[in-house]
Amino acid sequence: GMEFSVDEKFLFVAASDTVNAYVVETGEMLWQYRPPRHFGFLIVSPQALAVSPNGQLAASFDYGSIALFEADGREVFRRGENYAPRRLGFSPTGKVMVGADGFNLCVWDGSSGERLHRWALSHKVFAMAVSPSDPLVATRELHTLSIYDIDEFHKVCELPAGRGLPSLAFNPTDRVLASGEKTRVRLINMECRGVQDFDAGDRTVLSVGFTPDGRQVVAGCSDGQVFAWDRD
Repeated sequence: GMEFSVDEKFLFVAASDTVNAYVVETGEMLWQYRPPRHFGFLIVSPQALAVSPNGQLAASFDYGSIALFEADGREVFRRGENYAPRRLGFSPTGKVMVGADGFNLCVWDGSSGERLHRWALSHKVFAMAVSPSDPLVATRELHTLSIYDIDEFHKVCELPAGRGLPSLAFNPTDRVLASGEKTRVRLINMECRGVQDFDAGDRTVLSVGFTPDGRQVVAGCSDGQVFAWDRD
């Protein structure tokens, strides 16, 4: 995993058995965290990273734990977690973290790491995205796309999803969600549930996103090109 700090001065990288922080301007390593080995000899590796709106870094680890760090590397907490996520994100306020380990979607307190809620899922999660403006998280399963409210702890809706590599992204400025399907990107308007499709031709869509102003939807495709479409 890789995440920029809120002020874009640092780049946090999860690689092998370490979490590293680099100064973007110089490439210098600012700090490094290597979790203690499990049972004294089993290597422990980070699985996912997320940066909160107030600049803290959350990391999950494959032996079952979640940790929170200040931007300068000071550890805020580290605690065991049976459902340590492979995908991790923060709510827009930073008060809660949300993550999925595959068949569980969990919400944790952003300051203590205490688990607040867990949904036991019947289908495996292949992609997850957290809204930057609303307390919503979207998950992509094999044939469905689900949206959850992480403040009220309820499932908002479930929509059918087409075939293709699973990828999700919330628009940074609007209540719109992009979902990648085999040869297209589908936009879902969270206000009226309207749908708009962008066709990538015979290319396979590998990843989706938005430009920072939210006006264009972007897709990385199998022919080595990145495509951008203007939103209507």
